[in-house]
Amino acid sequence: MEAQRRGMSKDSLYYFLAEAALTHSALDTAMAFNLSIHPPKEGPFRESVLNQRYRLYTQTGLSKDAEAIADSLLNKPTRVSKKNHEFNILFSSGYNREDNYSATDYPFGTDLGGFLSKGPQYRNRAQLLWPLLQTWKIPWSGGIEYDLIKSYAKDSLDYRVGLILKADNFFYEGVTLAFAPELGKITGTGLVSAYKIESSYLSLSEIYITMIQGGFESEWNSDWGNRFSGFWVSFYQDRSLRTGRGINYSLSLSGILVDPVHEANTQKVLYVDDVTKSKPTHYRDSSFQDTLPSNGISTFLRYTSNTGLSQSSTLSPQGVLTFLPTFGYSFPLPFSFSCEIGSMYALNVYPNDYEWTEAALPDSFAAASAGFRGFAKNKTDGKEYAAVIIQENGGFQEHYGQSPASAKTRLRIDHQLGADFSLRRKLSKWGTISIDGMAKRNWSTLAGSTPIWIPRWDLGVAFKWRRGWNW
Repeated sequence: MEAQRRGMSKDSLYYFLAEAALTHSALDTAMAFNLSIHPPKEGPFRESVLNQRYRLYTQTGLSKDAEAIADSLLNKPTRVSKKNHEFNILFSSGYNREDNYSATDYPFGTDLGGFLSKGPQYRNRAQLLWPLLQTWKIPWSGGIEYDLIKSYAKDSLDYRVGLILKADNFFYEGVTLAFAPELGKITGTGLVSAYKIESSYLSLSEIYITMIQGGFESEWNSDWGNRFSGFWVSFYQDRSLRTGRGINYSLSLSGILVDPVHEANTQKVLYVDDVTKSKPTHYRDSSFQDTLPSNGISTFLRYTSNTGLSQSSTLSPQGVLTFLPTFGYSFPLPFSFSCEIGSMYALNVYPNDYEWTEAALPDSFAAASAGFRGFAKNKTDGKEYAAVIIQENGGFQEHYGQSPASAKTRLRIDHQLGADFSLRRKLSKWGTISIDGMAKRNWSTLAGSTPIWIPRWDLGVAFKWRRGWNW
């Protein structure tokens, strides 16, 4: 009431909260408070609010917006220099769990892929930037950053350290351009180097924030073999800036080019005249000339030692194009908490076919129960069939697949739906903490029909703390 009698609006508390946030270099928080104010058409409070907004626009590099504010002020503000020194840090710790579609035997129970389905995951990332020079009114800054990731999928600890060269207002207000070479160590690969170029455009109004981003990255191993190359472009808009309540949405397209994973498999091959017989005639080799005796106590050993080899393989493409729209809603909660709930849909298209050999075991026989497990080359049609020979009671039984081994190819397309939430609280000068959770359900054209593990569910929760300093 006292504030209103002095000519201030009823939400003038936001002004003082913004000043407190500015004191602690929390520019995003200060901006949110300032833009939540509806200043009167005239009076000292209006001048204070707009002056504060001028300082925020200047310190965040929005010089054109700052000039527009300055023109509307009765008392022209003193020039405020942009705070070019930045230090940002992120810490995240959580737990993820995947539920996969069952994979088919390849050819007989071989487990393809070395990824875990659950486990802890954490990340620590920091970035330091300082001013370097100015050319054609473009301020350049440089810095260093590091990124440490513990992945649940690989049970690995990967880290990267790199340099940054960044240009703000790159020939246009709100455009940023950055280059970043990095060195790192990746579990299972060793030393790697990566090179990234990215650009963004930020537009800030009293109602919403709009950001457009794009970039390209390529990573190489110590022998200068390309591990992957990728690109991304995205559009994001947040309409919760003024009051903390509102929608946000994004649309992105990304692609990654990676060498496919090739898995080779070698199996022993018997040579028989007809797999449809209960006791087919066995031959010494692929010429089908010399038959093997079918009686005596050493028959099993004779059959299983006169074999050849059959080579098969799978090809698992890793390159993928992803189309990803998201939608979210943010709202404030008591005790300075806020919450965001969101949804997403992802279309993942793998442009190259998956390839594998399919050889079904005879019905009701598990791979582990066989004395011999492999292929049988059939003289009748020249094709290979799954073969199982089981020793029992001093003898043995022969069983053969009903259909021949065949090469399969199929294009992989995944559809993914997901939901997520983030419960956040700003800690004044100590940054922001949050608890984030997500759940994703995946449908794939390869689900349950290949020897490759395809994720069905993906669940995760994480605690995050982030803080930024500007000076």
